Amino acid sequence: MNEMSISRRQLIKMTGAGVTVAALGVAVGAPSAFGASSGVGQAPRTTITDLGPAHVAFSLMSGVKVGEVMYIGSRNLSPTRIAAYHLPSKKVIASTTLGPGKFVQGMAADPSGRHLYAGIVYDKDTDQPNLFCWDLTTPEVPATAVARIPGLDVRRVTVAPDGMVYVVGMEADPGIWEVDPRTGSFMNIGIPDPNATQSRAVAATDTTVYFGAGSNLSGGDGASKASLFAVDRATHQITPILPAAMAEADAVRDIEVIGDRLYVGTEGSSEFGKFGYVELANPTVSGVFETDGKSVKLFREHDGTIYFAAGGGVSGFSVAERVVVDVDTQGISLGEIWGLDYDAGQVVVVSAGGYIAEVDPTSGGVLKTDLVEAGAPSDLQLGMSIAVGGGYIYVGGNGSMARHSLADGVVTSLEFPGESKDGVVVDGVLYTGQYSSEGIWSYDPRTGEPPHQAIDLPQEQNRPQDVYWDDVNRLLLVGVQCDSQGGGSLAIYDPVTDRVDLHVNPFDQYQMVRTVTASKGIAYLGGENPYKTGPRGEVSAWDPVSGKQLWRIDPEVERGGITNIVVNGRYLYCLCVKGEFFVVDLPTRQIVHRADLGKSLVPGQATLILSRGTVYGVSAASMFAFDRKTFEMSVVIPDLNGEWYSMPRVDADADGVLYTLRHRNLVKVDDHR
Repeated sequence: MNEMSISRRQLIKMTGAGVTVAALGVAVGAPSAFGASSGVGQAPRTTITDLGPAHVAFSLMSGVKVGEVMYIGSRNLSPTRIAAYHLPSKKVIASTTLGPGKFVQGMAADPSGRHLYAGIVYDKDTDQPNLFCWDLTTPEVPATAVARIPGLDVRRVTVAPDGMVYVVGMEADPGIWEVDPRTGSFMNIGIPDPNATQSRAVAATDTTVYFGAGSNLSGGDGASKASLFAVDRATHQITPILPAAMAEADAVRDIEVIGDRLYVGTEGSSEFGKFGYVELANPTVSGVFETDGKSVKLFREHDGTIYFAAGGGVSGFSVAERVVVDVDTQGISLGEIWGLDYDAGQVVVVSAGGYIAEVDPTSGGVLKTDLVEAGAPSDLQLGMSIAVGGGYIYVGGNGSMARHSLADGVVTSLEFPGESKDGVVVDGVLYTGQYSSEGIWSYDPRTGEPPHQAIDLPQEQNRPQDVYWDDVNRLLLVGVQCDSQGGGSLAIYDPVTDRVDLHVNPFDQYQMVRTVTASKGIAYLGGENPYKTGPRGEVSAWDPVSGKQLWRIDPEVERGGITNIVVNGRYLYCLCVKGEFFVVDLPTRQIVHRADLGKSLVPGQATLILSRGTVYGVSAASMFAFDRKTFEMSVVIPDLNGEWYSMPRVDADADGVLYTLRHRNLVKVDDHR
């Protein structure tokens, strides 16, 4: 699936597939003008036009096979849900909703195959459950809540042979949670690695729980690397069992008990992930093998071969011959793989691109089935990014991007790997920053070719945060975060020569390059520090041609780092997490204005943009603007309530018209002041 085109009218009619277009007080495609008499402080000439759903898809984050059915957990859809895809008929035959949350990453069936347990990542401010059970013998009956484990983002679930459920994930001190599904009672049976930032690997036998962890997120500053432990279920005694050859990986990505071995996959940073095993009877006996994939996960055995996902491909390990061989897919990409199993002679892959791929391990043939076309309950995704230009509005998501035509409103789905964190359109060509470790991608709609990777960045420079075009030097500037080690980088890309200059840790080992902009040939960087050590966020100026820092200042912000910056004339506007705001006079490098916009206006991150000589800001809550002379803020849209997965975004077309999200709909804002 590379493209799928539907009109906006068709989108509105897709309510039977789970799409609901909220009126939001404005009809789709109809403008709504606000004046000073509205009583909410809006500009006299502000027109808002609702353009309808921003990005409709069945985005996903897990897949577990039970019998002939692949159960697929959703991502960034509300509420969270599970779709049951019947492999022989290639149809979705049932679905259920869970609860409010972001995604379903952890799922596992009990030994009987009757009950499917699913955990969700949810809003920690709620008291909603985060572990559910779906009785697969009565799929028409909705899944029921099992437990609410406070403060836990569920990343992985497993079920022991006796039916006890074990849950791990991301929390302040990642531990192992034992849940009795009969009563809903739960307890933490241990924190094997206090310095890990999360766990995405757990498996259980009659006697032992195996726990894999690491710090592929929020690493650095003393966070541990890959770790693996055996925990006695009766005594809770903890024993480290990680093979030494895996110790330098960022994290243990996945584990699975198959026969008398525990199979292990890691996620690397400066190196690729590794595949290995430890013997259950004697964990000091192990084997470790190199792979070509950045992340190794999802182990399934068939006829003496252990199949697993390695990056965007499938590999097989011959148990008898002790070799790893990649499965040839004839050049067909499988995207980011979230589920893998074996059925009827085929390796079955659940792809983040929103499809099931059946791969013949002998011939390499690939058959793809689009899940929405198969009946999956599609809906509006949380927003990820927005870029406007060349006659289109691009709304980034997970595994795909929606391309809205400004001419006729037709929406086309484009397959992109991972998450489209930010993008910019240059001379009709879209450039995007793709998380995780996918580098910079490009797409030119005029060629008819699908999106492709333009530049690859080092794996540890895995999270592009901001993409900006320097129109003086004709260079693409990309601010990047390093999740596993802290810090980040400034990547400078020349599309003509295909040259990339990478400047690692331009601030220090703690601050990521959260935001980058440019004016008159000079690049400006804003930093954000998620650690306790060092400044919260600094500002620096760079010559992108020579790759030299020109100057740097510490504005001594308090609550959080710098979320976005933009230049207007001689002034650099800087907005910080949770509403701190300051302005730098670039010729003097002095801060000439400070203000606190408040957490209600800027509850977290926000984006700034210069349009028609005015600097605008968009947060999850509101759109606002700054006076060109006094820098005072006024609210443009008080109830924007944009629903974003990460950072709220805004972009402008050539006429200065702004585009952003209101709830999960795309809106056009024409503001004159």
